[in-house]
Amino acid sequence: MKIINFTLLTFLVSIFSLPSVNADALITASRFKFDNTVKNKFSYWNKMASFSKPTYSRNTTIYGNYPSSCSVNHGPNVFLGGYNYPVCSSTQTTNRGPSYEGDNSTGQHRMHNEIPKNGTANIFISNFDSSGQNGQGNNAYILPIYTVFSMPIATAVMKPWGLPGSDMNKVRAAFISTLSVPSVNMPDPNNQQFQQTLRFVVTNKYCKTMTPTYSCQIELNFKAFMKGVYVNSNLKSSDAQVMVDPVQGGMIAALIPFNEKSKSTRYKGASIATSWGSPSALNAYSTPARFQNEISWNQFVALLKGATSNAPQNRYGQKWNVPSEWYLTQAGYGTENFNRSYFNFKSAMDATFSGVDVIGLN
Repeated sequence: MKIINFTLLTFLVSIFSLPSVNADALITASRFKFDNTVKNKFSYWNKMASFSKPTYSRNTTIYGNYPSSCSVNHGPNVFLGGYNYPVCSSTQTTNRGPSYEGDNSTGQHRMHNEIPKNGTANIFISNFDSSGQNGQGNNAYILPIYTVFSMPIATAVMKPWGLPGSDMNKVRAAFISTLSVPSVNMPDPNNQQFQQTLRFVVTNKYCKTMTPTYSCQIELNFKAFMKGVYVNSNLKSSDAQVMVDPVQGGMIAALIPFNEKSKSTRYKGASIATSWGSPSALNAYSTPARFQNEISWNQFVALLKGATSNAPQNRYGQKWNVPSEWYLTQAGYGTENFNRSYFNFKSAMDATFSGVDVIGLN
């Protein structure tokens, strides 16, 4: 299967919480969780501008091009005001493009990811064109929206596979969220694609200390929903894919669907994840569904070996196979809208997210 990339429970006693600065989320040595009871910060980004993302707080970013009078980088500290753009007060009710709303009453965040037809009046944000996000064609024609909670490796504490005293033949990390896709508008399925994803980054601390580069990280990108071009009917049982993402400095990204409950997803013949919730959806689904992929330590080792041509030590250092050196440094969710026929057709999807939970199990 070809994928476009745009770019309970047993707890040990030795669990400690981070300071109150992390009020956005529960973070301990064995668990990371945020729900949607607080507003998060809203940022805009285009290929000509960048900003420093805040840490230990949620940050929602729309990546794309800005053809309107608001085409500036607004930075990471504009709070959401519902389905509008508070920085564009003169045109916020008529601008076309994506929107994002945090609904504190229901505990859901709603994303409306829309690529307007080219030439539509008052376009605020649109997709990258054929030159892509980096001017070299990577992430061409897409419009991603991601909500991410970032934790710097120097102070990160959540160890998905690092519970002390664990039986490494049993230890595993569960990645969980409740999601829905109430509606999609895809008039040209041969040239458009939608994705709804859960996104996590884990970092090897020893490697990061010795060589502070993206090579010390791996992204786990779970596909809850995919529809459109290049998505085949075997998604639910298909194997994972791995790519080196040039837009993220060459970081390895593992693209992992949710299989049928209790079944594993494989990469290069090895099991790398097991689903204990809903399988990846191929059509819109209005009833919220619980998605849960678990990755055991042995499965994670198999993924690292497969992703590095059986040489993980060359990328992740001498302690690549030490569970306590791996930390969760990013957790979040998002949507991706690919539309290479935007000169003729718009494309839009609505999605909801009810928090993210990462749990170390033994």
